Amino acid sequence: MEIPMGEGQKPAQVQAIGGEGAKVGEDLFLSLRPEDITLHLTQPKDTANGNIFEGSVIDTIYLGSFLECRINVGGHEVGIQIDHFEHLEPGQKVFVSFVPDHGLCLTK
Repeated sequence: MEIPMGEGQKPAQVQAIGGEGAKVGEDLFLSLRPEDITLHLTQPKDTANGNIFEGSVIDTIYLGSFLECRINVGGHEVGIQIDHFEHLEPGQKVFVSFVPDHGLCLTK
């Protein structure tokens, strides 16, 4: 699956389950649970699953037992939840990743 990443950027390749029966060029939705996305402050060295994307922090909300973060990834807003407090500044460069089995491709 390819995800458009903003004007002038190459689409990102994404590995996920689902999408059976989709035709080449057909739009798909990628569904992820916010707690299944991992936040990295530096680019991870292990890129085995291929699902690592650079982004920037939009904002964060501390909710006691977790931190809710909104991250801009190639013009797409991604909501994630992490189970600890991390001091993040708006505009800060971060990386997000997920295991292919946690992503689900859905047809329209």
